[in-house]
Amino acid sequence: MNNQCRNGFRNGRNASAFILLFLKQEPMSGIDLLNKIKEQVPASRMDGACIYRTLKKLEIQEMAHSKWQKNPESQDQKIYTITQEGIDFLSIKKEEIAKKIKNFEFFLKRYEELS
Repeated sequence: MNNQCRNGFRNGRNASAFILLFLKQEPMSGIDLLNKIKEQVPASRMDGACIYRTLKKLEIQEMAHSKWQKNPESQDQKIYTITQEGIDFLSIKKEEIAKKIKNFEFFLKRYEELS
């Protein structure tokens, strides 16, 4: 299991937030999510296993929904969409992150003062 999903993302809690954030932008497949996260999230080490485990968990928690999309030119794809529950979760997560940022800013400022 990838450490980013297991440890750095606290058993997927933050992985859920990042995945839902991208799904809020647009519905997409797991592989598209993986590619976008690798391209856009600094220092992300999430792998495909982490993405798909988290997507399954999000579906169970009714924060995301999936539907098979037929593709005549390649394999059919499962496309994931955020639900209202997922949007509500993102709103709560945003507030939590904003509080953590303030704490980290305090830490960095205090550290610089003591150096």
